Amino acid sequence: MTRKVSVTESKQKILHIMVNFSHTDAKRETIYNGTSTPLSRDFERTQLFSYIKSEDQIFHLQVMKKNTDSLAGMSWDATPLVSRLDYLNLHMDYGIDFNEYWHAQFAYDWLRTDMAQADEFPLLWPDALGSNVFNGEYKNSTYTAELTYKETIGNNRVTAGVKWRLKKLDSFTKDGQDALLSPFTEEMISSIFFQDQYALSDQELLTLGVSYNYISRNGGMENDSLLQLRLGYIYTSEHWSYKTYLYRTQFALDPLTRYLYFSTISDVEPQTTLGMTHEVAYKEENYHLRLMLLMMRDEDGLVQNTGTGETRYFFTIFNYDYDFDLNNKMNLQVYYAKYKKLANIDRLEDVSGYLSFMNSYEEFDFYNGVVWHQNSINDKNYFDVTSSVSWNVNENLTLTLKGENLLDKAKKTSIFRIDPSTGNMLAPLEVSPIDRRITLELEYLF
Repeated sequence: MTRKVSVTESKQKILHIMVNFSHTDAKRETIYNGTSTPLSRDFERTQLFSYIKSEDQIFHLQVMKKNTDSLAGMSWDATPLVSRLDYLNLHMDYGIDFNEYWHAQFAYDWLRTDMAQADEFPLLWPDALGSNVFNGEYKNSTYTAELTYKETIGNNRVTAGVKWRLKKLDSFTKDGQDALLSPFTEEMISSIFFQDQYALSDQELLTLGVSYNYISRNGGMENDSLLQLRLGYIYTSEHWSYKTYLYRTQFALDPLTRYLYFSTISDVEPQTTLGMTHEVAYKEENYHLRLMLLMMRDEDGLVQNTGTGETRYFFTIFNYDYDFDLNNKMNLQVYYAKYKKLANIDRLEDVSGYLSFMNSYEEFDFYNGVVWHQNSINDKNYFDVTSSVSWNVNENLTLTLKGENLLDKAKKTSIFRIDPSTGNMLAPLEVSPIDRRITLELEYLF
């Protein structure tokens, strides 16, 4: 349900109000795990999103509650007796333009995570402390403040600012009792950033971006300094466009992983990623071609969890969009990726693509698409076929009949399992994120 309201004040200022409420009760396919109780991934989500905005101010409010069955959860062999993971999230932010140059933004986020897990063997979650049962509740808060300055000076479009973000683990309780043992409970991220977009000509733009972040942590944990750099060049004409970027980015280990797995280790090196991208595109009135190349290298990769990984990536993406006319369109994409030294995989190749057709005839809209995927891990071909037809009864009411993963051959991922009694690896469970299903949807706007 979505509702928008505009209120005109006496000073001719317009206040816009939007409220959106949604509820989803998703019944997903279960995953057979060799027992009489297959794994469930059903979830129920209720969400409220709203904003109030005027010409120079805006306020957002979002509340989301999501209750989920969490598949294998904390079970080593993917045979949990109980596996629940529930969230309650609150987000608020307020932005104001003081004038054409200065803008401020303030945000508050609060998250409560409830876990209920049980198994015949001790659980793999660190906070379970060797127990067969875990009932825990985490509460986190995040406070953000940002001040930005923008101005055009000659051929330069300058953006600069400062930002502060405080992340806190407010509490952790187990079976209703305080279980917060680690002194590491918060981190403060202080940032300063600068960007200059310099117009070389009417068709050329040179961009430079610099960002410095300092992360300070309590509990004796090591602090981090992160430096991000980006240099880019953009060319555009009536038919051709070209973009290229050189960049250096750094990432620190996220607080939850650091708390759970590194609470006794003070120093985990940030990951540094060096990269280069090129994109060339050509467009005519009824079609658009685009080719993108991306190369990256990680130093002290966090995916290794020990700060010693040096993963290399290569991606290329080709897009072709063609409009037969206003009511009939086609989209094609082909994607290729190569990884070296990714976690415990020395070499991985990934190929995928999709082809889709969108057609409209009077009050009916049709969609037919197929996604193809293959990688060098198992050399299997996966196909996800989706079709839908929508009947626009009137401007407020739409009925849609949709079929997803119709061949039941969409891409699958693996849940790896270990036999707790022997320590031996078990055959992984193959799980597709896309269920094969046919749905009838009704949408009414008012």
